[in-house]
Amino acid sequence: MIKNLKYILFQLLLLTLSFIGAEAVYLMHQASFPSLLTLVRILLFDLSAAAFILTIAQIKLNRITKVFLVLIAVFCAVYATAQLGFIGFLGNYISFKNAGQAGKVTEYVIEFIKFLKPTAYCTLIFPVLYAIYQFKDKTETTRSWKTMILTLLISLFSYTGAITTVRSSQQLLKIYKNPTFIETALREFGTQRFMIRDLVTLMIPPEEDAPVIEVIIPEETPEPLEPEIEQVDYTRVIDDTLWIEAKDNEEKENIRQLDEYLMSKNITDKNEMTGLFEGKNLIYIMIEAFDYIAIDETLTPTLYMMQQQGWDFNNYFTPKYSCTTGESEFIALTSLVPSSSVCTPNSYSKNTFSNSILTLFKNAGYHVSAYHNWEDEFYDRRELYENMGVSEYYNIDQMSFKIIQGWQSDDELMKEAIPHFINENKFMAHIVTSGMHFPYDLDSTLGNRYMSEINAIYPEYDTAIKRYISKSMELDKAMQTLLSELENAGKLEDTVIVMFADHHPLKTSISTLVEYTDEFDRSYGLNEDKTPLIIYNAAAESKDIDTVSSTFDLIPTVANLFNINYDPRLYVGTDIFSTDENTVIFTNGDWISTYGWYKASESTFYNFDDSNPASEKWIENQNKKVSNAFSTSLLIYKTDYFKKRDWITNPVTEN
Repeated sequence: MIKNLKYILFQLLLLTLSFIGAEAVYLMHQASFPSLLTLVRILLFDLSAAAFILTIAQIKLNRITKVFLVLIAVFCAVYATAQLGFIGFLGNYISFKNAGQAGKVTEYVIEFIKFLKPTAYCTLIFPVLYAIYQFKDKTETTRSWKTMILTLLISLFSYTGAITTVRSSQQLLKIYKNPTFIETALREFGTQRFMIRDLVTLMIPPEEDAPVIEVIIPEETPEPLEPEIEQVDYTRVIDDTLWIEAKDNEEKENIRQLDEYLMSKNITDKNEMTGLFEGKNLIYIMIEAFDYIAIDETLTPTLYMMQQQGWDFNNYFTPKYSCTTGESEFIALTSLVPSSSVCTPNSYSKNTFSNSILTLFKNAGYHVSAYHNWEDEFYDRRELYENMGVSEYYNIDQMSFKIIQGWQSDDELMKEAIPHFINENKFMAHIVTSGMHFPYDLDSTLGNRYMSEINAIYPEYDTAIKRYISKSMELDKAMQTLLSELENAGKLEDTVIVMFADHHPLKTSISTLVEYTDEFDRSYGLNEDKTPLIIYNAAAESKDIDTVSSTFDLIPTVANLFNINYDPRLYVGTDIFSTDENTVIFTNGDWISTYGWYKASESTFYNFDDSNPASEKWIENQNKKVSNAFSTSLLIYKTDYFKKRDWITNPVTEN
């Protein structure tokens, strides 16, 4: 009995160390180390899992069982390694719920493996040592109910200790029950426990019948960094009579709560920019991997001209969500927070999104069309666009240009797209490019096309950066083509071009981004995700806009500029030219405001100006605002809210 007990406890120690070893390697790759309490919590969770697994294994502890134990240890280590890979390769952690999207990019598996830092594979050291021991161990043991009860009790007691630390914080408990903020869940619970919770919520979805709306008690905001200029009365008044009546007659509690929450939000006022572009055409372009590195006075002169002579939003961010390109586009089209548990534009493509910018312009009498130079391999764009009011959608299947190695030419895309809309009386064209897509470390037609011109100016640049710039030079040709065709048609001054990114160049290290970015410190705060936003109209004066803003703010900003009828309360974002606070929301719960940025995993706010710090109450309110944006957006998807409230997206205004 004693010998058997020692052997089982030794097995428990080895399995636990294997789990802890993988956790330690994962944590060492993070920017900051967790607290002692968090480390104890992770240790207890790992011990609990190891003891539970060993309890089951003791039913028949033979060679096959030992192989099973080794496979579990290896799987947990590989999972931790994969999470390190996903955050570096795609800029996001992965969940089993959106793993299907990752499966669509299987052609990048080899690149993914190569991209991992050698130290990431250290997670496998402990499982390998554990495997060596198991296969060399010849110890014979018999089933003992006493040792099984002991390991089960160890599992229960260690789990109780860990979950007690979780219950000490309502925020942690909320994330544990439904690990929406993956980064925080991984940091606070460990890779193994997050994996278990992720699987549990995949099989048994948490209750989400009603939004978790946190009451915000008003608190004075910090003094503005610059004094506000006295404004005339731009009050926007919307008649909610019909909405209130619908809410009062609504039988479903979750719909009624959404009604109440949305109506309670502030109606952003009009401002001096309202209607500046009223009646003009709009070309709304999401550019693949658009970055400051792509804008060069000599190599991409058209992009440089549009930035210098247009409106340059130099404090603009593109938050990355679980399926980066698709969800960046989804945010730009709906200004709602994507669900972190699925690829939102695919999972909810059948929903009604009458709040979309496409529908707003369609309602205003515009011819609305969309274009993309790839097939719908990754995202269900055709169905999504149809539910957003697009009259025509052309992807590579409907285009005639020659397929080249790698991603396709943005210039060819523009030449194919322009004839479909340029002769319309009033048009809105939504264009999604692909030419600047990674990889940049491999040969491709566009990546090599302009290498000689780049070598003549920047011979010292890294080859991957040269390939990225080469691809951006093809984009520059596309924009030159667009401007020329608009001018030839006599519509250049009557057309507004909005250019924004889906994300920074993926599979590019932060150190590389820092090295090749001159405009700002890429390493500070959340600046990795700062990207260009350019609004260009040949008749408008150039502007530099410093306001903190993001993809969420595009719809309310553009709708206000065009004086399109819209209700600001239906969007997470805010008109950039309004006096309301803009908040950039990231998938892990981080956020940025005018006054600083918040790191959710550390529960810490960093002031931009320490002489004018934000109050604790204001930070608390901001966190509630962010939490509400997540929970209400998710409920909008799950209830198909705008199908039931389609008419509120075309509100009755009193002024």
